[in-house]
Amino acid sequence: MLFRSDASSSIEDQTVIDAPNALGFRKITIRKRDAHHEGVLDKDRRAIIPPLANLLVIDITKDIALVQMNGKYLFVPLANGPVAREDLESIQGFQYASPYQCEVALVVVDDRWFYINREGARAFDQDFDFAEPFHMDRALEIGRAHV
Repeated sequence: MLFRSDASSSIEDQTVIDAPNALGFRKITIRKRDAHHEGVLDKDRRAIIPPLANLLVIDITKDIALVQMNGKYLFVPLANGPVAREDLESIQGFQYASPYQCEVALVVVDDRWFYINREGARAFDQDFDFAEPFHMDRALEIGRAHV
């Protein structure tokens, strides 16, 4: 599916395509009356993540999109081409996730906070009662660390 911006769209019926990142991936938002759909396009404006009403695109860092779908947070690799809705719905996901910063992302599973690397593996052997995303190669961790 290819998408083009329509400059003649009204406020009630609007498609917005964000500027691409360095790899050409970009967010698309489609609003038709009361329906709001979001997805991700590649450099050729092909839908890599199809625009869906139950999906919010939170961030696109390099070739990974962080989305929220049905109350769960998912990291979706974009470089391998289109991802089906069914595949997105089958992923367990996280209670919460923040975008990758300093090559790690903060995630929450079963109310435990920890960091993952770009491959999705734990970056450290600890989890926390609460933590903050990395910034300038540092993070604020509150509460007892659990090994």
